[in-house]
Amino acid sequence: VSPPTLAPGTVRTRWVGTNLARAVEPWMLTAGKRRRICVTAGTRVAASESQAFLIGLARDLADFDAELVVAAPEDVAPAVREALPHLRVGWLPLEVLVPGCDLIVHHGGGSTAMNAMAAGTPQLVLSEWPLYRELWQRLADQGSAIVLGTAEEHAPESVAKACQRLLGDVGYVERARELAEEIAALPGPAEQVARVEALV
Repeated sequence: VSPPTLAPGTVRTRWVGTNLARAVEPWMLTAGKRRRICVTAGTRVAASESQAFLIGLARDLADFDAELVVAAPEDVAPAVREALPHLRVGWLPLEVLVPGCDLIVHHGGGSTAMNAMAAGTPQLVLSEWPLYRELWQRLADQGSAIVLGTAEEHAPESVAKACQRLLGDVGYVERARELAEEIAALPGPAEQVARVEALV
């Protein structure tokens, strides 16, 4: 489902977000008065170290002149809310939320990244996962993201500096929107049924 720029020479299908549903609130559908940053560590944050990573990341970004939103599973959200009671925290449908964000900072999950690409939202990817390393490098080379791929690079000052670059350089927005346009132009899953039938 990656756009042609990131995955040339493959059969491509338009990304369709499949996050678990929840009631959509009006604020999710519009941009806020300030720039909005979404922070998430995906669905697999049950482990205490992952919770600590998510809470620490949100704290590191708390000084930005921006509205910070933390997307986390509801079984994890209470611990995050206790540590950061002034923030919106909980299970949020990224395909609804991310189009209204100026930046998403995340752990390097494929679904999270694809939602951001489809929305045209710049990304800060904090990932040491070898599985996605080539994709993240392509995303960084394309110009819509910054990737910090080592534990040393995840230091608060490095994260803050990267966020400042992403929020301050319109080039990241332009490149992110180019990816979104590529994805929107791809055939949807229903349109690929005939291709699958032909293979069968």
